[in-house]
Amino acid sequence: MRDIYQLLREKELEITQVRREIEALRSIIPLLTDDDEILSENPLHSPLRAISRD
Repeated sequence: MRDIYQLLREKELEITQVRREIEALRSIIPLLTDDDEILSENPLHSPLRAISRD
């Protein structure tokens, strides 16, 4: 039988890894999102809007 504390530690490490992976995926969402989709959802955060302020 496995040591329950070791098993718990392994599961905690797995949870930490999954959280890191989720955060990494969230960070690339803007790179994968179509600009037209971004504009339709929130025109104030348009990348073109930032350029046109000059």
